[in-house]
Amino acid sequence: MNVIEELEALRSQAKRKRAVALSLMGAGFVLFLLFWPLGIPVFVAGVIAMLLSHTKQSAAYARAYKEKLVTGFLAARIDALHFDPDRGVEESAVRSTNMMHMGNLYSANDLIEGSYKGVRLSQSDVQIQQRTGSGKSSTTHTYLLGRWMVFSFDRPFACNLQVRDRNFRNAKNSGGRGAGRGKTVELETGSAAFDEAFRVFAVSEDNARKMLTPQLMEALLQARAQADGPMLFCFVGSELHVAVNNRRDSFEPPVWKPIDPNTVGREIVADVKLITDLIDTLCIDSGLFGEDESE
Repeated sequence: MNVIEELEALRSQAKRKRAVALSLMGAGFVLFLLFWPLGIPVFVAGVIAMLLSHTKQSAAYARAYKEKLVTGFLAARIDALHFDPDRGVEESAVRSTNMMHMGNLYSANDLIEGSYKGVRLSQSDVQIQQRTGSGKSSTTHTYLLGRWMVFSFDRPFACNLQVRDRNFRNAKNSGGRGAGRGKTVELETGSAAFDEAFRVFAVSEDNARKMLTPQLMEALLQARAQADGPMLFCFVGSELHVAVNNRRDSFEPPVWKPIDPNTVGREIVADVKLITDLIDTLCIDSGLFGEDESE
């Protein structure tokens, strides 16, 4: 049995259990409307079956899909690849940018680490929320649900810089950590296409304009076109943090339709290109960086 066949067997099991659970919930709802006392236990049984299906069978399938299929495509493009489904980008790393409202709930998983063209990188699924109140009166607001990526370079950027999609919510109007030493300014680049897509914040306007070369602006516009959600770019020290608020987990497998061996590779590689294309541009754009830290 090859990898696709093995995953298809797991997918079919997950699909059947989810379908049974949905059927029970549907039957329970109908009985609830017609004979409400009889519908309650059936509906509860459906809810329990759905929860068990999601937390056990579906989770096992998703994990196997990432470990056996996704990592193979990633390893072909990323050096020294390490995948840990139980860990994620640390909250302290996100908080340290000082460019994102953090709320009081943080979770992360499916950590991918490695390097590409000498640039160390990590990414994971991240959820950031703010919960207020308690019990029945509590409310939860989601600040971010999507991907968070970190690229570590061997030289610092010319200045801390935030570039964010105009549709990205819950970012701070900040030039990054240490920005308290100066006034953060919002600036326009003069590129109609770029200024229509993004807002830009920095403390050093002169250095920010040096960083925002035509090559960088084109790369960020291209990344925005590739991504499936609003993006936030945080240039902080020698690290670039990138968030994609796409409201879903990355590299998730299909459940209701079979895995197509002819397209699954292209879909995974397209997700990886968001990472590699950015690094390709940053590595050759010397205008981004300040003096070499080793000098």
